[in-house]
Amino acid sequence: MWEYNIQVQWEKQEVPYKRMVRLTSGGFPEIIATTPENRGGFAGYWSPEHLFVAAASICLSTTFLHIAQNSNLKIEKYRIESTAIADSVEIEGVDRTVITEIREKFYLQLTDSKFEKKAKRVVEKSIENCIIANSVKSKVTTELILE
Repeated sequence: MWEYNIQVQWEKQEVPYKRMVRLTSGGFPEIIATTPENRGGFAGYWSPEHLFVAAASICLSTTFLHIAQNSNLKIEKYRIESTAIADSVEIEGVDRTVITEIREKFYLQLTDSKFEKKAKRVVEKSIENCIIANSVKSKVTTELILE
């Protein structure tokens, strides 16, 4: 069993309250977060929705690196482009806005095309073993794009 502890702190402000908080954990760099700009937040800051999709993508990324290293997969570089889809759904008779899907595009460049079959297996194992994707209700889809 593991525990992951964070602190979210808000400091008193004049009304109307500015919806910005500080996210900290141990000696980690601080993150300032706000409501998304389209919902009354501020441009240029992380929102809970951005952090949510980032958590899924970072999890896939670090899981991939672990499995790739253990599998001796030779990679040149990769990037993951992710999009979270939020929509209104009915939950217990009430309309709620939820993230219904996270779409990930996994752009992978190998050192040699002979590793393509192994790369596909490593990505599949990474998807299966991503703690965050396995923990959320949203559908998480990943498309591997070999470059």
